[in-house]
Amino acid sequence: MADSCNDAHKGGREGRRLPPTLVLLAILLLGLALRLYQLGEQSLWYDEFISLSQTSQPDLLSCLRAERPANPDMVHAYFTLQYFWANWIGDSVISVRLMSILFGVLAIALIYLLARDLFGPSGGAVAALCLALSSVHIYQAQEIRYYSLTTLMALCTAYTFLRVVRGGKWHWWVLNALANVTLVWTHLFGCFLLVAYGVFLIIFRWRRVRMCAVWFCVNLVLMLPSLAWISSIQRVPMPVPPPPLSHLVSTCIVDCGSRTFHPYPFQGGEWVNMPPEWTRWFTETYPQADVALLGCFVIAALFLVFSTVRQARQNERVPARPREAIEAFCLPLFITFMPALTVFALTRVWRPDCLAQKYTTYCSLGVYLLTGGAVAAMRWRTARIVAVCLLVALYGHRFVLYGTQTQRTDWVSATQFIENNARDDAVVISFNFAQAPVCAYHMEGSGIPVVMTPYFRHLCEKTEAALDDSKDVWTVSLTVDTPIMERYEMYLDARGISRSRWAWWAAELPDLVVHRLEPPPGFRAADI
Repeated sequence: MADSCNDAHKGGREGRRLPPTLVLLAILLLGLALRLYQLGEQSLWYDEFISLSQTSQPDLLSCLRAERPANPDMVHAYFTLQYFWANWIGDSVISVRLMSILFGVLAIALIYLLARDLFGPSGGAVAALCLALSSVHIYQAQEIRYYSLTTLMALCTAYTFLRVVRGGKWHWWVLNALANVTLVWTHLFGCFLLVAYGVFLIIFRWRRVRMCAVWFCVNLVLMLPSLAWISSIQRVPMPVPPPPLSHLVSTCIVDCGSRTFHPYPFQGGEWVNMPPEWTRWFTETYPQADVALLGCFVIAALFLVFSTVRQARQNERVPARPREAIEAFCLPLFITFMPALTVFALTRVWRPDCLAQKYTTYCSLGVYLLTGGAVAAMRWRTARIVAVCLLVALYGHRFVLYGTQTQRTDWVSATQFIENNARDDAVVISFNFAQAPVCAYHMEGSGIPVVMTPYFRHLCEKTEAALDDSKDVWTVSLTVDTPIMERYEMYLDARGISRSRWAWWAAELPDLVVHRLEPPPGFRAADI
């Protein structure tokens, strides 16, 4: 087996080891702690709101029907689990986020088992550590969306598939089929992971025609309902150009995403939620750390290639061992690149907007497996310790930014600011019709009404009416509303309305801007 290929050859150089179970438990506790960190301080943003808002429906079918208008490309697995969790465990934001955290922690345990079967206990520990420390996976594990479950189910498919191709009994075939179906019904882009498995079978099991035929036929039949569901989706593609080839890097290796990094602007005093000054160095060195982490992953993959070739030559007299070593390398490699390459090809022939990092986050699992295999293949314990310390340092660099900077649109801080400073007759006007319910959710209990404005003219009319009634008028907008904000600023200037401005920054989502309007003396409403 591959674990003996990587771990047993070290012999007496090892010294005393910690029990693998103890190591896994420590990594699980670390992953859990990082995912629970500041959980209650994370604002509910729009995508989470539309997921959570339907859990009060009287039955599951009503919930799923109500979800679809806001999630036209949704599938049912996650929303079904979320409905029962919210109604049986609790429907608070923290409670439902705990379900995603549960999926995230289970994924850490499962990637350990998968990497252990491929590369031995050392490889399992390193792969699990990478997943536990990844700020991208921490972010998704704290979110009321299906991405954390998608990662877990992707690992379920990979683990059961490995058992199948290694001659597992019939129950592994059943579990693999169930895992594949559940993955696709959690996120439709899970089907692209099956492409990686199909390529693996064609390359390494082409002589076993019956086995390949059964696997392909079973999964094709099981995917037919999802194909029918896809055909019912009505969604207009976003008018964007096809992504460049360079975007594949951050799609395959989600932890290396300086292309999408939104650096915190320390200069100036515009932002209310300024992070600590001591984090400035981490922000300024993020691109360099990004390149360093990418370099570690590339070097790990190249070293694993060298180690695999070396093992193949050393075990030429036992044909099964070189083949297992090559398969143990190629399976994670296919998981890393095949889904992303397939989606990238679809951006050229189908929809240019379908390549998004969050849709195929499971590609990063292949990177963690390869990294675990490379560390496990190192002959000297000191080298393995240095490699692990380097990974921890680079991931720690990222977590400093994740833990000290606001990740989601900071509705909690902004609405609390309005509540603390508004008069009793205050009214909040939301620029964005879709975001108004999110604003109202965070201001629930304050007694301050939130006015929705679907059109620019409606926005101006509501402003005129509120100021004419001498109300304390606040406006809330996102940075994605910049075009309408510019027109609104021109309108305010033309009407002589002054305003105070505050802004809350977010690393992953749009920033939030709040204005408090001050009309001129003797203001009277005008026809718009």
